[in-house]
Amino acid sequence: MNTDLIPWNTVQSIVERYRSAAEKVEQAKNLCLEATELARPMRTYWTPEIHDGYHERADNVIPRLKAATWAHIIEKLGVRKMMSIKRQQELDAELNNNMAKNLPEIDVETIRGVVMGYASQTGDLLQESIAEVFDFLRPSRQWTAKHKTTEKSRNAIQPKIIMEGMVDEYGLGHYQRKRINALDNLFHLLDGQGCVKYPDDLETKIAEALRRKTDNLTTDYFGCKWYRKSGTLHLTFRRLDLLKEFNSRAGNGYQVGCGEI
Repeated sequence: MNTDLIPWNTVQSIVERYRSAAEKVEQAKNLCLEATELARPMRTYWTPEIHDGYHERADNVIPRLKAATWAHIIEKLGVRKMMSIKRQQELDAELNNNMAKNLPEIDVETIRGVVMGYASQTGDLLQESIAEVFDFLRPSRQWTAKHKTTEKSRNAIQPKIIMEGMVDEYGLGHYQRKRINALDNLFHLLDGQGCVKYPDDLETKIAEALRRKTDNLTTDYFGCKWYRKSGTLHLTFRRLDLLKEFNSRAGNGYQVGCGEI
């Protein structure tokens, strides 16, 4: 992760915008309460509750605003692309549920600490991603043993594998897109190219090929051919040096070799 991806003048702007938005939410809350008090002497059956519960809702707006701001900062940093799918889901859960109320305050120094904290974890984040991608590329209970090509990848991923349940008549599924993104991003990182960006990512290229009604494509790292009827994606690794490095660095306690390359 490059901490220069989010200049400090940009951080200051984010902090100022957040504080201004939060202040206006509080002002709106107080104005509604004041309006309710002004209308109280005229209250009849037909008089509406001007605040109509707004002050309770406003109390929930600021934590959600804070969570959205932190999500924006993390996106700017490129941290999410360094994370495994599992860690991304944990981050999203933290930002989306009531735990958002416990997120740290948004100021320049806190953001600086978060940036440096993530920067110190990049090696661990990358290793987590390697282990996760290795795990879902290996044959599993969901992948039947009928594919001898895939079965060879039980201990080390081979230059060609077959992935089941990846495509259908509508294209790539939601979780399948996440897996394709994780795989593509990881090989860009292993090649020292940094995180892959839209529209050069494999998911986007596959989606474009599907719209063109084609059934294959080739990138710098992969050759892909898919079969909608069976739902399989045949994946060929074009950079065998990166595949070798990937296998050698894969974890999770497996006895990993370097593949038959």
